[in-house]
Amino acid sequence: YYGRGFIYLKQCKLNEALADFTQSIENNHEEPAYPYYRRGVVKYKQGLYSEAKADFDRAIEFKYEYISLSYYRRALTNFKMGCYISGLKDLGIIPVKFCLDLPNYLKYAIRYLNAIIK
Repeated sequence: YYGRGFIYLKQCKLNEALADFTQSIENNHEEPAYPYYRRGVVKYKQGLYSEAKADFDRAIEFKYEYISLSYYRRALTNFKMGCYISGLKDLGIIPVKFCLDLPNYLKYAIRYLNAIIK
C-alpha cells in the first residue's frame, strides 16, 4: 500500500494516496514513520493542518533516518496554523538545506514575533 500511495501522491491523487497510506499504517508497515510522514504530506496538501501535524508528530516519535523532513513539514504546518513560535522551534532542529521555501513563512513569523514583543 505504501508504494502505491507514494505513486498516487506524485500523481496528485490525494484521496487515493490518503487511503493507501492509512492502510499501510494499519498493516503495520515495517518502517512506520514513512507512511505517517507521507500521510501528513497528503493532509497538508488537503488543508487539514491539525491532522497533518498529528501525523508528523507520530513520524517524529519513531526517530527514523529522515526525521529532519518531518520537522521541516511540521514547521510549515505550524506556520500555516499561525503557530509561529512552534514552527521556529522546529526549524531550529533541522539542517538549513531543507529550508528552501521558507522566506514567505518567515516574513509572517517575524511580523508575529514583532507584534507580541511590542
